Amino acid sequence: MSNRNKNLQYKNKCKGISPLISMVMLIIIVFALAGLVGPWMLDIVRSSSEKTGGDVTTGLLCSKFSLAFDSSYGTNGIEYDLSGVNDVLKAKVINTGTANAYNFSFEFSFNDAIEEYLPAENSKKTEANPLKPGQTAIISANITKDITTGALKEVKILNGVCPGFYISAKI
Repeated sequence: MSNRNKNLQYKNKCKGISPLISMVMLIIIVFALAGLVGPWMLDIVRSSSEKTGGDVTTGLLCSKFSLAFDSSYGTNGIEYDLSGVNDVLKAKVINTGTANAYNFSFEFSFNDAIEEYLPAENSKKTEANPLKPGQTAIISANITKDITTGALKEVKILNGVCPGFYISAKI
């Protein structure tokens, strides 16, 4: 057999796959990858847009949110007696904004500690019974232990409507 016949025989054996079959396989691979990656990307886009929408809603609500202490009440809007077993702390809060306020909590700052307290049941403001714009309410802290950690320095009133927003009064 001549060298030329051997080369032709070798070329005929090593042709590979036809262009039509390779194109079909490429299309199948692309659709398989799209089927795997598509739902994942859709989930990322959906969760990102939901988070952004929630942030915008919270931002709009917080732009209408404003509280203040009623300075005619106690000391800077705070009345307290932390000298005994039945400690008491009350704050008179005014809703000066245009959005309802509710789910209040207290944060007390002492010389060497910070403590958090929920309001007493009889003074709680909830979503069903909020502090409406223009209204005033006295909110009592539900102090469950004797506070003997030092002198009271500051009281903060936090809320559940606009979590980054609080009012504070130095004592």
